[in-house]
Parts: sequence; C-alpha cells; structure tokens
Amino acid sequence: MKELIIHAGSPKTGSSYLQKVFRSDSKNLNKAGVIYPGVDLQNRKFIPESNVDINGQLFCHVFRRLNNGDLYSVRGEIIELFKSLISLDSHKVFVSDESLGVMNPLIWDMFSEISSSLGVKLVVFSYYRQPDTYYPSHWSQVVRRHGEARSLIDFSKEMNLPTWRNMLHTKKAVGECFLFSYESEKCSVNGLEESAYKVIGAPLPLRGESPKQEIVNPALSLQALTAIRMINEVYGAELGLHLNELLTSKVANDRGLRAALPGEVKNMLLKRHALEIAACDEIYQNQCTIF
Repeated sequence: MKELIIHAGSPKTGSSYLQKVFRSDSKNLNKAGVIYPGVDLQNRKFIPESNVDINGQLFCHVFRRLNNGDLYSVRGEIIELFKSLISLDSHKVFVSDESLGVMNPLIWDMFSEISSSLGVKLVVFSYYRQPDTYYPSHWSQVVRRHGEARSLIDFSKEMNLPTWRNMLHTKKAVGECFLFSYESEKCSVNGLEESAYKVIGAPLPLRGESPKQEIVNPALSLQALTAIRMINEVYGAELGLHLNELLTSKVANDRGLRAALPGEVKNMLLKRHALEIAACDEIYQNQCTIF
C-alpha cells in the first residue's frame, strides 16, 4: 500500500524552516524510500525531482479557487493530484503546505475518503503553538502580507482563530494523525526536525546540512509592524508590502522589541482556547509512547 504523508503546518510553527530542510534533504529522503516531490505548475501535477520548498501548494491552489463554493465540486481535481502522487516510484510520498492547516477542515474528510478509495495510507502531522504567542506571530504575518490594519490587541480580541479546532477535526477525520507541541519540539536536541522525521520514517539529516533557521521568515520589530499596519490602513496593502521589503533588512530586523501582548490579553486568549489546547496537549502526551 502506498503511503502519503502530509505536513499541514500550522502556520508560525517553523513550517518554512522545515520545508527548506525537506527540500535540501530530498536526495537522502529518496535513499530512505521517501519522495519529497517537486511540482509542475503548468500541468498541475507532481514530479519526482524536488524543485520547491512548499510542494503541497498544488492542493492549496485548487481549494483557493473555491471562494466558499462547494468543497466537493473540486473532488475530481483532488483525485487527480492523489493519482499523480501515487504514480511516483516510491512507497512513501511526502508533501508539505502550512496553509492546509487553516483551510476548511472538511478537506480532511475528503482526503481520508479519497485515500481510502484509492488504497492509499494517509498520514498527517501538524504542530500547534500556545495562543498567547501564536496570535502576535500570526498578526505579524497578516500585517506584512495581507494588509491587516487592526492593532495587535484589537486583532486578538476580535479574531477567534480556528487553528486548534482545525487540528482536532483533522485528528478525527484521519486515522493516523499526529499533533506536536511547537514549544516542546523546538526545545528538543534536534529541534523540530526530530518529530517530523519520526513520522516520515527516515534518518535525520546531518546538522551541518540543515538550512540556518535565522534566515527563514525574519521577524520584524513591533515598531516596524505598527508602521506597516498604519500604512495598510491609510494607503493600502500594496505600499505596506513595499515597506515590508524595506524593513526586512538586517539593521531594521535587529532593532526593537518583537510583537507581544500585555498580560490581560494573554490571559484572555489562554482562557478562550483552554479546551482546545488541553485536547491538543492530551493527544501530544498520549502519542509520545508511540515514538
């Protein structure tokens, strides 16, 4: 039976770093019997040779075209992508895209049903982060890339991010689904790679061969993010994106404090997501015996 492994994020849990690891280690993965495939965007199919970090993007391209339409209207396209992966000459195929973790969680019901019908074993793993640090990190990203104009505090109070609920749904929909604590795994000897490679079933890459984490998604200071937010609000996202490019220099990146929430807002977020985090923690602790 073919095995399809999907790394589904979530965002702001080292996904970009891990994807660079996977791509740079693709030849060693091949030796271990795992393909981290590339993508042929023009023909909308997967190819054996790794050529992009985020190779799960073909799935996301399909779902983004829906615009809240009927999810099952694209079932045929998703089946073709599954078949493209199955056709690759390897028992295990592995794809990654953090966006899959924040899309309509019903996609995992579809993935589970399709994999079963095609005789494919589906394995999914995700990382979850504590809400009091996740919200500032998520806000930073949407300010920089999506024209967010609300302040960090307003954003945190008004948004109820579905990240943890989505992962819990995925766990129910997919027979073999693993959730890892971002904070715990990041503090391990081999960082986030260790848990990922345990799921993949391949030896860890040599530390010297891994990409340097500090060059991935450079964080901006709170002052810089506030400047971009104000530009987004007054002048629009296009100018905000340009300002982001200017501020993502080493000098600008090294100055000032990172985005953070005051204590009362942190407590509010921890309370809001308490049940979801407790459920994720329980899954994480229970699966530790597997590894």
